[in-house]
Amino acid sequence: MEKHRYFVYILKCVDDSYYTGVTNDLDRRLSEHQSGHLPDSYAHSRRPVEVVFCKEFKYVNDAIAFEKQVKGWGHKKKEAIINGNRELLHPLAECLNKSSHKNYVKEPFVSAQTDNASATLRLINAEPPVSLSVPERRPAEDHQP
Repeated sequence: MEKHRYFVYILKCVDDSYYTGVTNDLDRRLSEHQSGHLPDSYAHSRRPVEVVFCKEFKYVNDAIAFEKQVKGWGHKKKEAIINGNRELLHPLAECLNKSSHKNYVKEPFVSAQTDNASATLRLINAEPPVSLSVPERRPAEDHQP
C-alpha cells in the first residue's frame, strides 16, 4: 500500500516575497510554478522561484491546517521557520502595538461617591478591616396580656 505524502512548501520569489502552498507532488508543483503554467497564480509574475522550506505530512488535513497557519504569518516569521529558528516563532507572534493588552496599565480606582469618602478609600487601599462592635441581641421578653 502506497504511503500518502503531502507537502507544505514556501517559495521565495524573485521580488523577495514568499508564496506558501500545499501539494501531494512537490516536483510537479514546482515545475508548474516555474513554467508559468498558471498565469493567474501569485508566483507567475514573480518567477523564477525557489523552494526555501518544505515540510511533509501524512494527512492532508494536517497539511492544509499548517499551510493556512503559515499563510497568516508575516515575512519575519516565515524567515524564522525557513532558517530553522523555531524558537523565534513565539516572540515574533507577540503583539507589539501600543493598544496591546500587555501595555495596559491599571489606574488606581477612586470612588466617585462623596459620602463617607475616607471609608471608601480605606477599603480600596486594602487596609485591614476595622472591627465594629455590634450590640448584643437580647431575647425578646415574654409579653403576657
